[in-house]
Amino acid sequence: MPLFILGLVIGFGLPIQTAVNSKLRSVLGSAFNSSLVSFGVGTLFLIAVTLVTTHSLTISDSFFSTEPWWIWIGGALGVIYLTGNIVLFPKLGSVQTVIMPILGQMS
Repeated sequence: MPLFILGLVIGFGLPIQTAVNSKLRSVLGSAFNSSLVSFGVGTLFLIAVTLVTTHSLTISDSFFSTEPWWIWIGGALGVIYLTGNIVLFPKLGSVQTVIMPILGQMS
């Protein structure tokens, strides 16, 4: 049950994130700058959480040479998703901006 609740909390956060980043876009004047700031803050947050939970930021040297090339595209897909939401929010509105990616996943 706690994982179900976590899933709901994450779901509640998506429209809030889109609205916040859309406002950031209006302040900065660019969807790309807004994404950059958002990912920068996210990176700092992840560093802090990683240090608190695992007490280390190290990654094995073998990771870079043994894992497949496509493992690196997750970050790029995250940027495309976030920046796409920032661009769509003022044009489609909050509900459609959140619903359209969900419909895309169901296709």
